[in-house]
Amino acid sequence: MRAPPVTRGTWRLLMCVWALLVAASLAFSVSQIRARNTELLREGARNIFRTIVAAREWNSRSAGVYAPVSGDLQPNPYLKHPGREITASDGTRLTLVNPAYMTRLIGEIISADTALRIRMPSLQPLNPQNAPDDWEAQALLALAQGSPEVTEWGLRADGSEEFRYVAPLKVVSSCLHCHAQQGYQIGDVRGGISISQPYAPAAANARKEIILSAWRHLLVFALFAGLSHILLKQLHKHWRELEQTLDSLVQTEKMASLGRLVTSFAHELNTPIGLAVNAAAKGEDCIDEIHRMLERERIPEQELRQHLESMQRHYHLALNNLRRAASLIQGFKRSSAGMEQEEARNFRLDELIDDVLQTLHARYRHCAEIEVLCPADLRITGIPGLLDQILTNLVLNSVQHGFEDGRRHGHIRIEVEPLGSSRLLISYADDGVGMSSEVLSRIFEPFFSTRRDSGGLGLYICYNLITTRLGGSIRGDSLPGGGTHFLITLPASLNAPKGQ
Repeated sequence: MRAPPVTRGTWRLLMCVWALLVAASLAFSVSQIRARNTELLREGARNIFRTIVAAREWNSRSAGVYAPVSGDLQPNPYLKHPGREITASDGTRLTLVNPAYMTRLIGEIISADTALRIRMPSLQPLNPQNAPDDWEAQALLALAQGSPEVTEWGLRADGSEEFRYVAPLKVVSSCLHCHAQQGYQIGDVRGGISISQPYAPAAANARKEIILSAWRHLLVFALFAGLSHILLKQLHKHWRELEQTLDSLVQTEKMASLGRLVTSFAHELNTPIGLAVNAAAKGEDCIDEIHRMLERERIPEQELRQHLESMQRHYHLALNNLRRAASLIQGFKRSSAGMEQEEARNFRLDELIDDVLQTLHARYRHCAEIEVLCPADLRITGIPGLLDQILTNLVLNSVQHGFEDGRRHGHIRIEVEPLGSSRLLISYADDGVGMSSEVLSRIFEPFFSTRRDSGGLGLYICYNLITTRLGGSIRGDSLPGGGTHFLITLPASLNAPKGQ
């Protein structure tokens, strides 16, 4: 039985490919989730940075703001300003809070209440607390070279992962009140605002999304695998039913083909047998006549010789026709007997072709001349019955379709050519009515026929035997009114595969 179009091995391979595709999709989904969470963290840091910059801008436009001195708010020792400390009319001591000092105070409050850390690192800090760490120093150099922002995943002292962000603080005119002595000019990168936030909250959300995505992918994989397995089982069931039906129909067609062969063979055998019987009967008449002559007293020698010569002629005629009949029977036996159980053997291909044509002679002799070109010394090893059936179907197809059941006379050419030591090329061509390209594309389909009174299995059987049993190939070419040409390529050793 032929394997179904999708075997279990193929299904397993498809499942492996499907699993790889699902895994690749999951990996892409995970990377997208992480990228999206990273972008959310980045955008959150940007918003904090924009808020701080807006507050600094307000402070700068006001030339700083005064706030009461207290235990939490002491005068900025790094602010060189004549009005750093003043006393209000009610005696309250006030200190000037410039943008940088305000930023540090805001950062301290935020760091005390949340897990965020906000700093103002600078490569030339006035306040030593604003000295950058190694990563911030590299980030400030990148900002000075034109980068709009710098981000990194880092580790905190406790080993937890954090997201770090630095954006530049550029010098504006109000900055020069405190930083002119450092040589800055408007537009220079004086430092940056560094924002560090723990990744744990975002990681928890990302983990939930990843788990949910993994479950979705697993569900899709399981549904596809389950449905494909069910469909595969149904396909195998229907395939077995189709194979059984097709095998039954093929066997029916084989029996019909065998019946046509037997009919042709019987018709071909009838002539020599009939001549032999008629000659034997006339010979028997001669013997009876001789017996009657022997009853006479006097037997004419000349008359006796005539009867003996006549009897001898009838004997030779009967013997020759019986030999011809024996040759036909031997050829039929070689070509068709025990096809399914026949063992592979070495045989001459030209003799097999001749046996087939002798068997079919009654079917084509009134409508076709057959020319055979085959090397006389070409011997191959295989099952002769398979080639016999292929040639029989091709000849009968030409007679039935190409020559319109004998109503048209034509020519068939069979040519065999070895291709090296391992392949054979068999060219079969007739000059019959031919066929259109649409019909040609379907000639090897089972049950396809352009006529309602034919079964349409002959060429399908040829195709099946050549491709499946013999491991070869067949190709057909035809034009309406231009005949049909088949090119068959076969291995030189025509052994049928095991289990066929």
